[in-house]
Amino acid sequence: MTVQPADTAAPSIAAVSISVVICCYTTERRAGLARAVDSVVAQLGVGDELIVVVDGNDALRHELRTHLPSGVVVVANAASRGLSGARNTGLRTASGDVVVFLDDDAVLHRAALAGVRAAYLDPGVVGIGGAVHPEWPRGTA
Repeated sequence: MTVQPADTAAPSIAAVSISVVICCYTTERRAGLARAVDSVVAQLGVGDELIVVVDGNDALRHELRTHLPSGVVVVANAASRGLSGARNTGLRTASGDVVVFLDDDAVLHRAALAGVRAAYLDPGVVGIGGAVHPEWPRGTA
């Protein structure tokens, strides 16, 4: 039996911390954002964080700081207006080993963050993506 030295052993799955970044800009998508936040909060582990970046809407940012669960970080976009600037703000705010971006009208599959953790145990993994499964309203294509 071969024993790996401690410094080359694979890290435990819990050792991979995740920062989830959700960017938003309008109150019209507030219900979808609430579902997105709930799907993330349910999967956060010790050392993980959820960052909501609000782009150009101070009223929404203040509302979210009051109504989102404790521990959710809400920040204003500090870069160029738009999704790219908001995501860059999220990256600068994030402290996790891995950053996951989630749209404000999407929800995570119930095992999504566990899958991310597992994927990054392989030192050869530098990036991953995920499937999108749309939920179309009835009667539309």
